[in-house]
Amino acid sequence: MMRSLLLAATCWQCLAPMATAGPAGKARCSDEELQIHARHDAGMGSHVGWRLTLEATGIGTVETDSGNEYHFRLSDDECAELVTVIQSTRFFDLKESNGVPVVESRYRDFEISLGTRRHSVTLFEGAELDVDRSAVRRAVRVWVAVRSLFNAPDAIDSREKDRAFLRDPERQERQHE
Repeated sequence: MMRSLLLAATCWQCLAPMATAGPAGKARCSDEELQIHARHDAGMGSHVGWRLTLEATGIGTVETDSGNEYHFRLSDDECAELVTVIQSTRFFDLKESNGVPVVESRYRDFEISLGTRRHSVTLFEGAELDVDRSAVRRAVRVWVAVRSLFNAPDAIDSREKDRAFLRDPERQERQHE
């Protein structure tokens, strides 16, 4: 009898992690303890900046400088994709500041927490010209993934330019010469 109880307890311990995962064993944001705070400051331009908060529950809020507020909820698949991008880019190893800060110019900053790790990265206007372009590309990949979480028509959206940089970083350098 004691042996059966021990076997049952052992089996429950094996199954318990599966019970807390989402469909097909995919991790949920709360399982990963994923949290993101991001901001795209539009500087002096005519674009509308925004601030994003993604809680560990997978619920996100975006507030734009024009006063609009948007809400979204990440699916388990979206959370798993985002975690994959964060880990594959080695986000937590990136330097904190990329590009040169210029008064009143655009910048993007984001802080990501995943489990016990927390890291912040700032991309200043012209960061694609940074000496360590491979690190900037890694940061931009994460930025594109974060910006792709929501649809806010009035918020500045650099994804088209960012994707062009990811496809051909040398082209971006030639455009700035």
